[in-house]
Parts: sequence; structure tokens; C-alpha cells
Amino acid sequence: MILRGFLLGLAACLCFLPDCTGQVAPSLNGSWLLTGGWDPALKDGPRLTLTMGSAGEDLFGEGDYQVPGCAGTFVVHGKLVADGTFTLTSRFISITGTFADGRFSSWTGSYKTSFGNNCSNSSGKFIANRIKSPQGTYSGTMKTPGGKTVTVSLRLITGEFTSKALQQNVEADMSIPTNVVHFTPVIGTLNIAGLGDMSNTEFTAIEDPNSRVFGDEFIISFPLENKSILKVAGIMKDGEASAALVMVTIFSEGKPTESAAGVLVRQ
Repeated sequence: MILRGFLLGLAACLCFLPDCTGQVAPSLNGSWLLTGGWDPALKDGPRLTLTMGSAGEDLFGEGDYQVPGCAGTFVVHGKLVADGTFTLTSRFISITGTFADGRFSSWTGSYKTSFGNNCSNSSGKFIANRIKSPQGTYSGTMKTPGGKTVTVSLRLITGEFTSKALQQNVEADMSIPTNVVHFTPVIGTLNIAGLGDMSNTEFTAIEDPNSRVFGDEFIISFPLENKSILKVAGIMKDGEASAALVMVTIFSEGKPTESAAGVLVRQ
């Protein structure tokens, strides 16, 4: 018993070494609900969600912040230190986290925002709980602004956190002051009919920084033959990713030309 207690104590001490910190950091990878609930009216206060990924001891995150009448996305960066704490910061938000155990099914923290404009600044403490990223086939019907019905089937696969070196910052639709972006990719296949002259048309997306998961949202781009881009943006309706409010938009020369929106349900 004495030997077993000594070994357990030794293991606990070793887990405060930098190498151990680097080993457990990947357990943070994925999406988390920090504050708020899933009620559309945001009755439980601001909804703050975060998708995280680790590269050694470095942590990267993208998230979504919503309050009534305002929403904002953000990119943050920080470092996991030996005692299991970290701070993720950006111009708009600061998030501090602490791990209470080695299971990483949840963690505690605090946040402070400074988005400005129509977003009232807020701060508070939270217990972060893991939420599911979009995965599987989502289907349903949408409506264009003119009332036309669009039928959509969207198969999504959320990949593992990764990074990509860019030739130019403008290659990615992300305001990150670096030539390397870190993101959680989402790829998929889109079957769509009724948008413009599309009739049971199928598109396939590949891994790209512009197709990614951030918090409770995702965006995925499908290139068209005429060099236009079909973008699909969605926000999850619950923590199980069982449905999403989705908008599909065709961009030609950087300008939206046609769009439709509606709720897609995972089959």
C-alpha cells in the first residue's frame, strides 16, 4: 500500500512537467459550450462557444459569441502551462481556463469581452462542457428570399485540428496576422436542387482553411465551374449537433447573387 501510494504521488508530480502538459493538451481539441443555453432568445445570458486545438503546448481557438441583437466571431491563442491553466486572448475577448482532473470532459474558467458596437461587454465564470461538431448527413428544404423552395442534402465530416501555411494572408478569409493558420476543418458533399438553375447538382469540398468549425458554427465552401463559390454556413441548434440553421449563398466575383436559408436535420 505504501509503495502504491508513493507511485501514485510520483505520477501526479510528473504530470506537472512540461512534457506531460504537452501530452494532455490534445484532450482539449474539439468544441465547447462555455456560457448560455440553446434557447434562440438567449434567456440564459450570452452564449459563448469555442473550438480548440493544440500544437504542443500552444493552444488555438475559434469561437462564437452571441447576445440579443449582436453576434461576433473571434480567433484566440494561448499556451497551456504546467499547472493545467491557460489564457486565450484576442483583441475582443480573453478566456482563462483551469483543469480540475485528467478526464477533460469539462473545465472551469472565466471570460471577458470587449467587442463594442452593438455588443454590450460582459464577463463571468463558467464550466465548459463538450459539444458535438457537425457530423453526418443533414437534409431538408430551404426558402429563397422570393419564396422558392430549395432542397438540400449536406454530408459533413469534421476533421482533426490542423494547420496550413499560406502564401498570402488573403488566401484565407480569416483576419489572422500570420502566414500560418490553425483550424478544425470540415469537409463534405452537397446535393442541392432549386437554387438558380441547379437541379440535383452535387458538389464536393476539400480540406481548406475557409471550411472549418468554430464554436457552434461551421462554414464550408464549394467551388463552382464558373469560378463562383457556393458557401454553406450553419449554426447548430443544440449541443448534440442534431440540426442546424443553414444558409447557402452563391458568390460571384466576391458578391452574393443567390441564397436560401432553412433548418437541416441530421438523418
